[in-house]
Amino acid sequence: MNRLLLAIALVWCNLPLIAQSEIKYDNPPSVKTTDYRIDAVDIVATEDYCKLKLIIQNTTKDAYFLFASDELGFDYDGIGTYWTKRSKELVVFPGDKESRVIKVAGDMDYRKDHFNLLVNGLKKGFFGEYLSGSPFSIKMDQVTTVDSDGIKLNVVKATSKKGKVSLQIEVSYESDNDDMIVFTPSSVQFKANGELVTIESSDTKPVALRPGDTEKLKYSLLSEADEITCQTDGVFGRVDFTPIEVDPVRVGYPKDAVFVDAVSTPACDPFMGTQTGMMKVKVYSPDGTCFRLDIDGFPVINKMTGNAIIYVDSGRRSYKLTTSKGTTYEGKIMVPSTQSYSQVGYKVKPTKDGAYSLKYAANDQVMTQAAIQERQDFFDKADREREERFDNMLKKEDEEKETQNAGSGSSSGGNCFGEPSTGMTELKLKVTWKGNPVAGHEVEIRYGGVAIGNSVTDSEGVARIKSSKYDDKMPKVDVYGCKGSTNWSVKGDWVVFNSSEYFHLELDEVAKVMAELMGMTIDEIGAGWGM
Repeated sequence: MNRLLLAIALVWCNLPLIAQSEIKYDNPPSVKTTDYRIDAVDIVATEDYCKLKLIIQNTTKDAYFLFASDELGFDYDGIGTYWTKRSKELVVFPGDKESRVIKVAGDMDYRKDHFNLLVNGLKKGFFGEYLSGSPFSIKMDQVTTVDSDGIKLNVVKATSKKGKVSLQIEVSYESDNDDMIVFTPSSVQFKANGELVTIESSDTKPVALRPGDTEKLKYSLLSEADEITCQTDGVFGRVDFTPIEVDPVRVGYPKDAVFVDAVSTPACDPFMGTQTGMMKVKVYSPDGTCFRLDIDGFPVINKMTGNAIIYVDSGRRSYKLTTSKGTTYEGKIMVPSTQSYSQVGYKVKPTKDGAYSLKYAANDQVMTQAAIQERQDFFDKADREREERFDNMLKKEDEEKETQNAGSGSSSGGNCFGEPSTGMTELKLKVTWKGNPVAGHEVEIRYGGVAIGNSVTDSEGVARIKSSKYDDKMPKVDVYGCKGSTNWSVKGDWVVFNSSEYFHLELDEVAKVMAELMGMTIDEIGAGWGM
């Protein structure tokens, strides 16, 4: 009887989890306006990921829509928002429809009864003007390159054989604006000896190029001329974009989904530990594996179980996990502060090499009211800082225009650490976020609180810091960074330059450790750093 009551108590202590290994959600209502329609379909969640197909339909005759899928957020109440990885933007032409399968993975069990889709990456633009282009000559068997208004045409192949001319042209676009160019390849005209040349074959599908994009075009012309003139005036049109706000889309589970409190049906009994620590911790095995657990050498679970409640003090803890087969596995976990959470959870999960480890289960954490308020304050601050950065950007643009009109140049000095330092030693610090360069950030390195040198990261995320104070015997340095009103710092044993005075600082790895300590997501920390 006592065992039955204990099992019932453990079940009621658990947060709702999903019994099915995979669930399919009902399709939420469409988001409809007079200009577009957005549908989320084929929504599936498992323990490791959630994916869906997003369909965007352009119902206008003259507008273009642009969607950045890495700005689609999966928001879970009380847990956080998870963002998808960066991918090529989706362009939707007037009257057209496009779709993309989008997936978010890692960090948590995604089988929840509901979540909100945050569609933050949608933009709308209109055709503004055609870009002027001067005619240029293409000679057979020669490479020809022309550049005008940010559009670069590179003729990489031009051959003539049996009355036909074959051309391969690479079109690329560069711009500092939030815009794109659109064109139809077949609208380009070619002339020989002043007469139009017949285009036998070419690409007919409209092309859209965002800044940094390149498109390869092929043409077959009916001509025997050794020199062809290419005319692009009135071919390339520019589209300028503005962001669109879309209300969150609520996704709910289907009526036949099975939600239960027990996470598994292990072959061994549940376990309830004594309250010897401050933090309530759930430890369970999703696949039913039975285990015992020692924390810092003390047997907190002293008999085989598959589902347990124990109490542990906050901080970094060493553990030894023993399975029913007698195999032991050791590792470390970080138990968050009780100021942030009243409960956390860990899953006993197999690794790729067949071992077992404890994996933090974000879906089992229960935040304290103080932490919920602190998290909200963090987001409110981030929103204010984004608005401030936008206002400062507009102000800076106005100031630059006034400076240009006055005929004077602007200073190259920084806003955070002053002018770049000088010296005979050059330190190369590469800063990235999820593999992408962190460009345009001012960085300063310090040792023992003393500034050693500073510089600005380039387009590759590399800051070349010249210093007269650096000593290669310095075991470690602290790094401070800023851009606009945001700032970040990495202290401790993290940054150590090698013998070539080089170090690669992966800020997302730093954020990963902080996220575990603070009970936040990596992207939430990155947003506060201006990533």
